[in-house]
Amino acid sequence: MFVPDEILLYGIQLNTNAGPSINEEYAALSLKEGFELRFSVFQEVAAAGGKKTKEPRGKDEVSVIAAYGYAYEGHCYRFDKPKLFVFPYPLAGAPPGAKGCGFDGLGYSMWRMRSLDEVLELNIALDTLEKLALEANLPGKRAPTSYEANMQVAHRGGRLTT
Repeated sequence: MFVPDEILLYGIQLNTNAGPSINEEYAALSLKEGFELRFSVFQEVAAAGGKKTKEPRGKDEVSVIAAYGYAYEGHCYRFDKPKLFVFPYPLAGAPPGAKGCGFDGLGYSMWRMRSLDEVLELNIALDTLEKLALEANLPGKRAPTSYEANMQVAHRGGRLTT
């Protein structure tokens, strides 16, 4: 079936680990030295007496995925690095195995989405503070030693010049 605004996402589902509550699966990302980041998705629901509670949602209702590529209008694209997406995806069971774009038979899954569907992207980076803070805030790819040169240009003789 052809859907003009359909996007096929290719990747792996991360929220497959059994959580402490019924219908709760969590996603786990391994960090350095045995640390692990775990997160679950919860939904606010009405409870007795007009109160609201938050209940866990499992992989059959919400997908947390590492996406490696996508297909749109008959063309295949790859992300430069995996993207972490969270989106509601009601499905009976696991998403289907990937077909097309070179992801066939490699253990990847495929999600059929519309281009206007809302998706939350999680941007997680693991590196040194120098790379994530100092170098990331400089224009272009310059070393942190260029901070000194910037300060000398900006403060000639102790005065701030424009």
